[in-house]
Amino acid sequence: MEYLKNEVWSPFYEETDPKKRMGLYERIRSENDDDGADALRKKLFDNRHQDKKKTIEEIDRGLWQVLSMQVNIKSTFRFPGSAKKEMNEAMRIFGISEENADREPFRSAVYWEIRNVTKRYLLTCTDPGYGRKLFGLMESSGEEKLERTVKEIYVLARQVPKRYGMRDEMRIFTEALEDEFLSWSEEAREAYEGFLDKQEKGD
Repeated sequence: MEYLKNEVWSPFYEETDPKKRMGLYERIRSENDDDGADALRKKLFDNRHQDKKKTIEEIDRGLWQVLSMQVNIKSTFRFPGSAKKEMNEAMRIFGISEENADREPFRSAVYWEIRNVTKRYLLTCTDPGYGRKLFGLMESSGEEKLERTVKEIYVLARQVPKRYGMRDEMRIFTEALEDEFLSWSEEAREAYEGFLDKQEKGD
């Protein structure tokens, strides 16, 4: 599916630091006409970062959902009702369940926000502690980290929607995750496309 990209909002979607993003939002909105999605952009940002109880200095519910999905799909002790409730919450946070999420410019605002979540998630995959071996004493190589990240993106983009019977509803989630990863580097693109090819062949 094609998604619009309003270039004036590119800095907002490229930035991963919440405080800097909020500053960019306020500046861009003050300097440009509303393209119809300004209010939704703020709502999606608040879904991720607003702590109404003011108990946490910085929070990212979008990133937390992505990390939780990795754990939950591996669990064999999940109650269907609980799992469905958590997926509905994820749909709300990402904006997928918004009334206008299937129409432009709202659809693209949702898509680019999910890509921003993915961008922040991928930064955690390059951390020295990511994928440590030998009881956490040895750092994984760059190749090993990439291999693990490829598998995790596949699980999030393809297996999670399939497991919960939500492939159609989560199509925008799948496309945003994969598009962001494919743009990460040429090496990432080749590794992921090769992995998908093997999955299709049943290897």
